[in-house]
Amino acid sequence: MAKDIQTIIITRFFAGFSGSAPITNTGGVLGDIWAPTQRRAAIVACAFAVAGGRVLSLIVGGAVVQNYLRWCWTEYLIGNTNNQSYYHRTFVANRNKPVPQARLPLMMVGSIVIAGGLFLLAGLPAKTFLG
Repeated sequence: MAKDIQTIIITRFFAGFSGSAPITNTGGVLGDIWAPTQRRAAIVACAFAVAGGRVLSLIVGGAVVQNYLRWCWTEYLIGNTNNQSYYHRTFVANRNKPVPQARLPLMMVGSIVIAGGLFLLAGLPAKTFLG
């Protein structure tokens, strides 16, 4: 919570200033990246991600929490989705062959540490962090 109106105005300015650039520049970037025949699908996918992602996140998040899973499972699902999309992109980029990872041991350790950290932090009370 903000202490006064000045703090609210300043933080809203920075939120709007930093949040407006991706929305206003996306059309030009997609126009530079994609050929005119492929541009329609790219713009539709981007528009769905910007507008539809907010709606779907509420629905999926509510379904996850209502099914006796705790709020931390929403973070687990996001992390798993991001990992799967990364591995799918590298798989397709390598002509549908498995990609040998030079950093695989480091990635395995990192995934265990991150998942363990989320698990431990989810069970701690908020007073531990907020003082």
